[in-house]
Amino acid sequence: MASEAYLFRLEADPPAYLWSGVGDLDVNGDALVGAGITRYKGIGTLSGLPVLQNLINGVADRAEFTLSGVDAIALQYAHEDRESIPGSIIRIGSVVLADNGQPSGPVDWEWEGIADTISVDSQGGDNGSRTRSITISAGTATVTRSTTSLDFFTDADQRTRSPDDAFFSYIAGIQNQTRRFGPR
Repeated sequence: MASEAYLFRLEADPPAYLWSGVGDLDVNGDALVGAGITRYKGIGTLSGLPVLQNLINGVADRAEFTLSGVDAIALQYAHEDRESIPGSIIRIGSVVLADNGQPSGPVDWEWEGIADTISVDSQGGDNGSRTRSITISAGTATVTRSTTSLDFFTDADQRTRSPDDAFFSYIAGIQNQTRRFGPR
């Protein structure tokens, strides 16, 4: 009986290829991710996968991916590689597995996003145990092009996007009609 497996690709440096099973899974490449075989590391049951949506009617989707129960070495790698995560492409796909546990067809890439932040957490339990987790926040690939129907351009907003851009410096004066548009 065939089953379905989920794939998680993080195109950072170094990349992370994970799948919702145990052991290694070799998956053939395709036009989206390139030719060749990619080895995905098993993470067991992939729980808490968020509902993934794409840009619809100007609303961009955001998602958080949490890997809980990681060991101290994985947490150390996440700390060391955290600078390469923002801006990296994340892809979520599914593949049908044959009776022998190997992919029986191509990957159906269902979601693509851009990683924003990575956070690591390590909490002690009551009985001396420790739970470690890694969370990556991401938005759809089109999230940077999505704006709300009402948008306000202020100097403070623009400076958070680009600290040395003074294009909107006189907006408050123009709105209050204490300054006219254009050079003085």
